[in-house]
Amino acid sequence: MHQDAASSQKLHNTYYCLRHGTSIPNIQKIIVSSVANGTSELNGLAEEGLKQAQSVNIDSLLAKHDDTQFKRVVFLSSDFSRARQTAAIVWSRLRNKIQDSILQQANDSLQNIEDVVPPLELRAELRERFFGDLEGTSNANYDRVWEFDAMSNISESSSSGGL
Repeated sequence: MHQDAASSQKLHNTYYCLRHGTSIPNIQKIIVSSVANGTSELNGLAEEGLKQAQSVNIDSLLAKHDDTQFKRVVFLSSDFSRARQTAAIVWSRLRNKIQDSILQQANDSLQNIEDVVPPLELRAELRERFFGDLEGTSNANYDRVWEFDAMSNISESSSSGGL
Protein backbone atom coordinates (compact mmCIF):
# COMPACT_ATOMS: atom_id res chain seq x y z
CA MET A 1 0.00 0.00 0.00
CA HIS A 2 1.26 3.44 -0.85
CA GLN A 3 2.47 5.49 2.14
CA ASP A 4 0.01 8.36 1.56
CA ALA A 5 -2.97 6.02 1.27
CA ALA A 6 -2.03 4.20 4.45
CA SER A 7 -1.51 7.37 6.44
CA SER A 8 -4.78 8.89 5.24
CA GLN A 9 -6.80 5.92 6.53
CA LYS A 10 -7.64 6.40 10.15
CA LEU A 11 -8.80 3.72 12.50
CA HIS A 12 -11.75 4.73 14.60
CA ASN A 13 -12.18 2.41 17.52
CA THR A 14 -14.14 3.32 20.58
CA TYR A 15 -13.67 1.51 23.86
CA TYR A 16 -16.05 1.49 26.79
CA CYS A 17 -15.00 0.01 30.10
CA LEU A 18 -17.25 -0.75 32.99
CA ARG A 19 -16.28 -1.90 36.45
CA HIS A 20 -18.45 -4.51 38.07
CA GLY A 21 -21.12 -3.40 40.50
CA THR A 22 -20.82 -3.78 44.26
CA SER A 23 -20.22 -7.44 44.97
CA ILE A 24 -20.91 -9.59 48.00
CA PRO A 25 -17.15 -9.71 48.80
CA ASN A 26 -17.06 -5.89 48.54
CA ILE A 27 -19.71 -5.68 51.23
CA GLN A 28 -17.97 -8.35 53.33
CA LYS A 29 -14.69 -6.44 52.83
CA ILE A 30 -12.79 -9.55 51.81
CA ILE A 31 -10.43 -10.35 48.96
CA VAL A 32 -11.81 -12.82 46.42
CA SER A 33 -9.42 -13.48 43.55
CA SER A 34 -9.10 -17.23 43.07
CA VAL A 35 -10.82 -18.82 40.08
CA ALA A 36 -12.90 -21.11 42.30
CA ASN A 37 -14.15 -18.28 44.50
CA GLY A 38 -14.29 -15.59 41.83
CA THR A 39 -16.47 -17.60 39.46
CA SER A 40 -18.80 -18.79 42.23
CA GLU A 41 -22.28 -17.26 42.26
CA LEU A 42 -21.82 -16.90 46.02
CA ASN A 43 -19.37 -14.10 45.27
CA GLY A 44 -21.44 -12.33 42.65
CA LEU A 45 -23.24 -9.03 42.82
CA ALA A 46 -24.91 -7.79 45.95
CA GLU A 47 -28.36 -6.20 45.66
CA GLU A 48 -26.69 -2.78 45.35
CA GLY A 49 -24.53 -4.08 42.49
CA LEU A 50 -27.57 -5.38 40.63
CA LYS A 51 -29.18 -1.94 40.96
CA GLN A 52 -25.98 -0.27 39.74
CA ALA A 53 -25.90 -2.47 36.63
CA GLN A 54 -29.55 -1.69 35.96
CA SER A 55 -28.87 2.04 36.25
CA VAL A 56 -26.02 2.23 33.70
CA ASN A 57 -26.94 4.90 31.15
CA ILE A 58 -27.09 2.90 27.93
CA ASP A 59 -28.83 5.77 26.12
CA SER A 60 -25.57 7.73 26.10
CA LEU A 61 -23.83 4.80 24.40
CA LEU A 62 -26.61 4.38 21.85
CA ALA A 63 -26.59 8.09 21.04
CA LYS A 64 -23.05 7.75 19.68
CA HIS A 65 -23.78 4.83 17.34
CA ASP A 66 -26.39 3.82 14.84
CA ASP A 67 -27.78 0.30 15.05
CA THR A 68 -25.72 -1.02 12.14
CA GLN A 69 -22.45 -0.18 13.88
CA PHE A 70 -23.09 -2.76 16.58
CA LYS A 71 -22.28 -5.53 14.13
CA ARG A 72 -18.65 -4.63 14.73
CA VAL A 73 -18.92 -4.38 18.50
CA VAL A 74 -17.31 -6.94 20.76
CA PHE A 75 -18.73 -7.35 24.25
CA LEU A 76 -16.14 -8.88 26.58
CA SER A 77 -16.26 -9.67 30.27
CA SER A 78 -14.23 -11.53 32.84
CA ASP A 79 -15.82 -14.83 33.79
CA PHE A 80 -15.74 -13.85 37.46
CA SER A 81 -19.36 -13.80 38.64
CA ARG A 82 -19.43 -10.13 39.67
CA ALA A 83 -18.12 -8.96 36.28
CA ARG A 84 -20.15 -11.49 34.31
CA GLN A 85 -23.39 -10.51 36.06
CA THR A 86 -22.75 -6.79 35.56
CA ALA A 87 -21.89 -7.25 31.89
CA ALA A 88 -24.86 -9.54 31.24
CA ILE A 89 -27.32 -7.01 32.68
CA VAL A 90 -25.89 -4.06 30.74
CA TRP A 91 -25.47 -6.09 27.53
CA SER A 92 -29.04 -7.43 27.75
CA ARG A 93 -30.48 -3.95 28.28
CA LEU A 94 -28.44 -2.58 25.39
CA ARG A 95 -29.41 -5.46 23.12
CA ASN A 96 -33.12 -5.11 23.93
CA LYS A 97 -33.06 -1.38 23.27
CA ILE A 98 -31.34 -1.87 19.90
CA GLN A 99 -33.75 -4.65 18.98
CA ASP A 100 -36.75 -2.46 19.83
CA SER A 101 -35.31 0.38 17.79
CA ILE A 102 -34.72 -1.83 14.76
CA LEU A 103 -38.21 -3.32 14.96
CA GLN A 104 -39.76 0.14 15.11
CA GLN A 105 -37.72 1.38 12.15
CA ALA A 106 -38.19 -1.70 10.00
CA ASN A 107 -41.76 -2.36 11.08
CA ASP A 108 -40.80 -5.99 10.60
CA SER A 109 -39.62 -8.96 12.62
CA LEU A 110 -35.95 -9.39 13.37
CA GLN A 111 -34.76 -12.90 12.52
CA ASN A 112 -31.61 -12.96 14.62
CA ILE A 113 -30.49 -10.27 17.06
CA GLU A 114 -26.92 -11.66 16.90
CA ASP A 115 -26.84 -10.33 13.33
CA VAL A 116 -26.93 -6.85 14.87
CA VAL A 117 -25.55 -7.20 18.39
CA PRO A 118 -22.98 -9.95 18.95
CA PRO A 119 -23.22 -12.13 22.04
CA LEU A 120 -21.37 -11.39 25.27
CA GLU A 121 -18.02 -13.19 25.38
CA LEU A 122 -16.56 -14.33 28.67
CA ARG A 123 -12.77 -14.24 28.85
CA ALA A 124 -10.53 -15.74 31.50
CA GLU A 125 -7.84 -13.28 30.37
CA LEU A 126 -9.88 -10.46 31.91
CA ARG A 127 -9.86 -11.89 35.42
CA GLU A 128 -8.30 -9.78 38.11
CA ARG A 129 -4.97 -10.88 39.45
CA PHE A 130 -4.72 -13.63 42.04
CA PHE A 131 -3.72 -12.46 45.50
CA GLY A 132 -2.59 -15.86 46.81
CA ASP A 133 -2.48 -16.20 50.59
CA LEU A 134 -4.53 -13.02 50.94
CA GLU A 135 -7.57 -14.84 49.50
CA GLY A 136 -10.49 -14.51 51.90
CA THR A 137 -8.70 -12.01 54.14
CA SER A 138 -9.60 -8.38 54.80
CA ASN A 139 -9.54 -6.10 51.79
CA ALA A 140 -7.36 -3.78 53.92
CA ASN A 141 -4.56 -6.11 52.78
CA TYR A 142 -4.77 -4.58 49.32
CA ASP A 143 -2.77 -1.66 50.73
CA ARG A 144 0.12 -4.04 51.43
CA VAL A 145 -0.02 -5.30 47.86
CA TRP A 146 -0.08 -1.82 46.33
CA GLU A 147 2.85 -0.77 48.53
CA PHE A 148 4.81 -3.86 47.47
CA ASP A 149 3.93 -3.21 43.82
CA ALA A 150 5.12 0.37 44.08
CA MET A 151 8.41 -0.71 45.66
CA SER A 152 8.88 -3.45 43.05
CA ASN A 153 8.35 -0.94 40.25
CA ILE A 154 10.87 1.43 41.77
CA SER A 155 13.42 -1.39 42.16
CA GLU A 156 12.90 -2.57 38.58
CA SER A 157 13.16 1.00 37.25
CA SER A 158 16.31 1.69 39.28
CA SER A 159 18.06 -1.50 38.20
CA SER A 160 17.27 -0.84 34.54
CA GLY A 161 18.53 2.72 34.65
CA GLY A 162 15.13 4.34 35.19
CA LEU A 163 14.23 7.04 37.71
